[in-house]
Amino acid sequence: MVLHWGGDHKPIHLRQTQGKVFILSGITGDNPQVTFKEFASGLEEPMGLAVVDDEIYISGGNALLHLEDLNKNGRMDNARKVWSNGDTHGRHEFFFGLLYRDGKFYGNMSSEKGTNITNDNRGNHVVIDKATGAREVVAAGLRTPNGIGWGPDGEIEGLRQSGL
Repeated sequence: MVLHWGGDHKPIHLRQTQGKVFILSGITGDNPQVTFKEFASGLEEPMGLAVVDDEIYISGGNALLHLEDLNKNGRMDNARKVWSNGDTHGRHEFFFGLLYRDGKFYGNMSSEKGTNITNDNRGNHVVIDKATGAREVVAAGLRTPNGIGWGPDGEIEGLRQSGL
């Protein structure tokens, strides 16, 4: 499974809603025959993807979304918000990465450009409860945290050295 931003460098104040998720098959073996099927489209700036219990979740724009295939036809029918950053999303304010463990999603909010910013989540590493959508900030002051990953001992890389 892969996601694609799909943006076209619109003016800075316009949101990008051309993101897509594709399901790939035939990618392994001695003679791979890769095929793909579009699962979802019209997504705002998808930046992270996690599959939890055979369900697809993405981080993007200002939200964590559960991409639901309600009729089981292999296409998204609904993008349910698990958590939203409200309506404060600026053009350069992305929700990067998406890790999952023990009922919690982990991601990074980048900082918007400009001085008139009202988003309290910018530059934060956030943990979001899958069941309730409750958000907890566990680190702050990140300028552009473009990536996130599990380290060799199960800690989140980039936060390990700061003791988190």
